[in-house]
Amino acid sequence: MTYWSILDTDLNLSVKTSIWLSKVHAMLTAVITIMLILPTECKLTLVTSSQQIQRLVNILANSNHNTRNELLKQKEWPLWLMIYTLYYKK
Repeated sequence: MTYWSILDTDLNLSVKTSIWLSKVHAMLTAVITIMLILPTECKLTLVTSSQQIQRLVNILANSNHNTRNELLKQKEWPLWLMIYTLYYKK
């Protein structure tokens, strides 16, 4: 189960992997959900123990022309593409 808490609020989110066998998939789903409800131009601080997610979030933050290609190489590329889209729309 992935559990998220938004600091200075009473908002919490938990995602249980009952359909997906991947913890990374649950974490990415939680990130997408959080990004969907965040207001525009809001700062998100993501703290995670997953090195894969940290590395790919750093790729997003330090964007270059190959970012999308890097994300498409990932097993969960549809979720990463959704995060990429939300990141640049917010």
